[in-house]
Amino acid sequence: MTDRRPRRLAAILMLDIVGFSVMMGRDDEATTTRVVGFHRSIGSLVEDHRGRVVDTAGDSVFARFDSIVEAVDCAAAIQRMLAAETGDDPIMVRIGLHFGDVLVEGDDLYGEGVNIAARLEELAPSGGIAVSEVVYQEVRGRLPFTDAGSHTLKNIDRRVRVFRVSPTAFGFPETSLAAADAPDPDLTIEGLDEGIAAVRDIAAIVRQRITEKAAEPAGGERRKRLVVPRERRTVTDVLSSGVFWVQGATGALLLASRPTGWTANGLYPLLGAVMLAGAIGALAAAVTRMPGVATLVTAVGLGFGAFFLGGTASRAIAWILAAAIGGPAIARMIKR
Repeated sequence: MTDRRPRRLAAILMLDIVGFSVMMGRDDEATTTRVVGFHRSIGSLVEDHRGRVVDTAGDSVFARFDSIVEAVDCAAAIQRMLAAETGDDPIMVRIGLHFGDVLVEGDDLYGEGVNIAARLEELAPSGGIAVSEVVYQEVRGRLPFTDAGSHTLKNIDRRVRVFRVSPTAFGFPETSLAAADAPDPDLTIEGLDEGIAAVRDIAAIVRQRITEKAAEPAGGERRKRLVVPRERRTVTDVLSSGVFWVQGATGALLLASRPTGWTANGLYPLLGAVMLAGAIGALAAAVTRMPGVATLVTAVGLGFGAFFLGGTASRAIAWILAAAIGGPAIARMIKR
């Protein structure tokens, strides 16, 4: 009979520095010095909250706590400490927290509880925290949590409901979040879900661009057109249209939502890029009088907007859709 490894319930904290590779690329010596000091500061905060640092690996920290409350308070203290720092290149981190069963092997911990905490860290905003529902239920009144919905996490066979705390709750200004809050590309189910959602939401927008002719019945009598071809409108018609200005302004606003830190959801700037490209395409079609121009410009906007999506799979889906839309448009322009 083999000896069974001991198990215990523990609150797991996973922390990761945002943009660590970029920092190392700029100045590896200075970054290493900063990270060593950072690890010392985190270790002191973990000890102050009756926890233990299990492991540190470059830009990450793995800590264990017996108390969920102490773990959450420690995470909040870390983010407040970093938000209070001054300088041109502040350190920002994402933190994930979960409470569950873990396997003990010497000083190391293993098991699903550890894996869930690591996946939650990936879902946290830069300068913020992401926790599982079991953690939220114990500490819901201590921080301003928002419900981020149920997620399928990589290598976890059940969906996990996620709750987040915004970086602004810890004192980070919104202007500091734009460059930092770009999710690391990861080929996960979340990325696939995001891509599917993007395709579903932009389908209604691109449909009117690619539907120009109605099907002709067998009797030869042409049916009424479903939409007015944008290529036949004059520049004056386009510029005098309220739809053009509303579409362009809304698209520009959504496109600016990610860089200005309004949201971490890449779907909004993607839709903004498509809408703005649609408005520009309508104007380009009126100027050139070429069939397919509006559709092609919209496809280019979709391809550009895909860069705002966080997942590799979601970007690939958007680019495939852009190619499927733009290809026929190019063919029509060549045929002319």
